[in-house]
Amino acid sequence: MRFRKQAVSWKILAGLCLACLAAGAGSKAAQAGQWASGKTVILGPEQALTDDWYAAGERILLEGTVEQDAFLAGRWVEVRGRVLQDLAVIGQHVNVEGPVGGDLRALGENLSLESTVQESALLAARDLHIGPQTVVGAGLTAAARRLNFQGRVLGPCQLAGNEVTINGSIAGDVAVHADRLQLGPQADIQGSLTYYGTRPWARDPQAKVSGALQWQRTTRKKAESASSRLPWIPWAFFTGLILFRLTGFLLLLGVGCLLVWLFPPASRHYALVIAEHPWPSLGWGLLTLILIPVTAILLLLSLVGIPLALMLAVLAFLAAQIARLGVGYLVGVRVLRIHPENQRVLSFALGFTLFSVLTFIPILGRLLDILAVIVGLGAFWLLGRPVPRDALPAASAATGGGPTQPAAPAETQTGTPRKRKNTRRTGPAKTQRT
Repeated sequence: MRFRKQAVSWKILAGLCLACLAAGAGSKAAQAGQWASGKTVILGPEQALTDDWYAAGERILLEGTVEQDAFLAGRWVEVRGRVLQDLAVIGQHVNVEGPVGGDLRALGENLSLESTVQESALLAARDLHIGPQTVVGAGLTAAARRLNFQGRVLGPCQLAGNEVTINGSIAGDVAVHADRLQLGPQADIQGSLTYYGTRPWARDPQAKVSGALQWQRTTRKKAESASSRLPWIPWAFFTGLILFRLTGFLLLLGVGCLLVWLFPPASRHYALVIAEHPWPSLGWGLLTLILIPVTAILLLLSLVGIPLALMLAVLAFLAAQIARLGVGYLVGVRVLRIHPENQRVLSFALGFTLFSVLTFIPILGRLLDILAVIVGLGAFWLLGRPVPRDALPAASAATGGGPTQPAAPAETQTGTPRKRKNTRRTGPAKTQRT
């Protein structure tokens, strides 16, 4: 019996998926049964189907007889006829009045049940009403925001919701998880009642409970302690994001220092191209951002181009990182006024650190980072352009011995010709005197 119940549950779930997706043509189960779809689907009272019935539409009305299983999905679903086997229903407004010979599985926003279910029933809704004409043979499992039970269950019952009202007959044990539980005058529980909630139940004097009554109170303190963990989720996410960006910064800083130390002329020339040609770099960078995704999409259209598209994506990522490094080097040279020749690694490290700190500013930092990537990408196309050797005049003044070193050769050059002129002038005069 247990294995049969599991098989039936899986079959019902499969039917619900077919009804929701309206794709019964590719399913063997849908091909074996009868499929109906449209804005309004009606099975008349004189119609009888010998196979499974799959129906999907805005309004579903079942007034006839389905000898096998029925799977219904729609906005308005009404079942007034008979289903001799299992019934699965999903919809916004669901009303089940006809008898069901097997299991009932129903999901909806507003769900009303006035039927006889031979086996078990599994119900979920926002507002759930189980009328007095309802009889469930095996057991009932129901969950809703507002649950009103007035029927009869011949087995155990499990209920959950915000407000649960029991005003019917239940032959087995009952377990209720709710904030409020009310036992009406027609309540007749022949088994035990276990209530899990924060408030005591409201019991009518005429309500009957044959078994044990147990209230496992969920205290306010425990509920608050459980909810107090929720504010830590944004902080944990924010901390993880900060650690992720800090790790990326340290990795780029190490790689940038290594590149500046190994290739000082190339790194200095790249930074100077960004400084001397900012507007052309911006234009070429925008063009690059347009061409890269277009080229990648065109390459993905063929099997041969898929590896090339992946390589292009990797190269674009590396180029974007190098662009950030170049802008950071430029910040160290131009803004911090650190001499790029004698202290190139220090100038890059401090400049890139300042640039990375600015990118942490909300909105403005993200825009600055995007602008740096665009300009840096465009500068790759302009590396062949010459830049003046004295493009960083203010940087040399930052070092103490910078201006005195080029002045010394000038004095020696001007002093040497003067000595030569004096020797030329004194030479003939001495010869004439002799």
